[in-house]
Amino acid sequence: MIKIKIVLVSSFLLASILTARYTNAFSITPISKTQKATSSLTLTTETGRWYVEEIKKYVRNSPNKAIALVQKAKLHFKKHPDTLSEISVINEYSYALYFLGQYALAMEQAKYAELEATKNQFELAVARAK
Repeated sequence: MIKIKIVLVSSFLLASILTARYTNAFSITPISKTQKATSSLTLTTETGRWYVEEIKKYVRNSPNKAIALVQKAKLHFKKHPDTLSEISVINEYSYALYFLGQYALAMEQAKYAELEATKNQFELAVARAK
C-alpha cells in the first residue's frame, strides 16, 4: 500500500509539471570515469549513499529532519562529489518538500533531479512519470 502511494505521489509530482523555474538546490559536479570505478564504498557517514539512505528514513514521517540531513549532505558533496548520490538526495528532498505541503518547490526539485539524472545517465535514480 505504501509503495503504491509513493509511486502515485512521484507520478503526480513529475506529471503535474507544465512549466516551472528550476532552482538549483545543489551544484551537480559531473561524475568522472574514476569515480564510477570506485563507487563501491560501504555505507558510512563518509559516503553520499549513507545520506541518501538516512534521508529516506525520515522523508515521510519527519520531513523537517530529512531536510536538515539534506543540508548536511550538500556540505558533504562539496568536499566529496558523488553525482548519483547528489541526484538521489535532490529527489528525496522533493519528497520531503511535498510532505511539508510545499508543492511548487517540490515539483521544481523533482524536475531538476530528473534533468540532472538524464544528463548524467542516471535515469533510474529518480521517480519518473511514464
